Amino acid sequence: MAKSDLATARWAVALEGDPFDIDDARDLFAKHDEVQVRIIEVAPDRNPTVLLAKEFENLSSNSEVSEASRRIFDLLNGIMFVRDRVRKPVQPGAVYERREDGRWRAGTIFANLAVITRARLSAAAVVLQAPGSPPPTPAPPSPHMVWMTEATRDDTLADVLTFLRGEPDWFDLYKAFELMRDDINCKLGQNKYEQMGWPDKKTVDVFSESAQVYRHSRAKWPEGYDLITAIKSDKARALVQSLALIWLGWRYPAKT
Repeated sequence: MAKSDLATARWAVALEGDPFDIDDARDLFAKHDEVQVRIIEVAPDRNPTVLLAKEFENLSSNSEVSEASRRIFDLLNGIMFVRDRVRKPVQPGAVYERREDGRWRAGTIFANLAVITRARLSAAAVVLQAPGSPPPTPAPPSPHMVWMTEATRDDTLADVLTFLRGEPDWFDLYKAFELMRDDINCKLGQNKYEQMGWPDKKTVDVFSESAQVYRHSRAKWPEGYDLITAIKSDKARALVQSLALIWLGWRYPAKT
């Protein structure tokens, strides 16, 4: 959402969750201008953190905004898992609508949103320059900003992030892995993982075959794998997190 949109946004959705995780979410989505989603702290002494989204601005009711926010929170939590798997997901809270007088419906918690936001953005935008020098080149969006934007139009990316959105179990981990693996196979050919930075097929197969132990009955367990020899959930989460980070970097290389 651009700077000019923040002061006139119609809808806001509060974030709920562990304060440290909310702080992380705000740090990830508070600083860039041209984005689909922004998370800002409005007033430090009151339930302060809200999500603004371009998608909300075409909606006409609290229920529509609430429904749309669930999908955005899924993507947000998936991105947060890729960044740090040791965290708890954040959840959508109350929906607020700006009234014609500029205040927010359902109380005055966010009454000063426009004023505070403009002040903070103005302060952050001040850059000292020599007279006559060209304006500074805008910084490219950070990777997580790109992932959020691309997920709104890329079903594969959206599905991967959604499977990783909370505290993924073996089913979710394997589905995310399966989508990434199939995407790589489609673009590079079968089992050419190392070309894009993943470990070799043997390492990847250890995860895949371990998953079958946890996802299926004993009759379908791969030869040589059982609850003792299969990798554990914590190690599986760490592996899928690393695979997702590499896959995302390959699919959406950073711009300089």
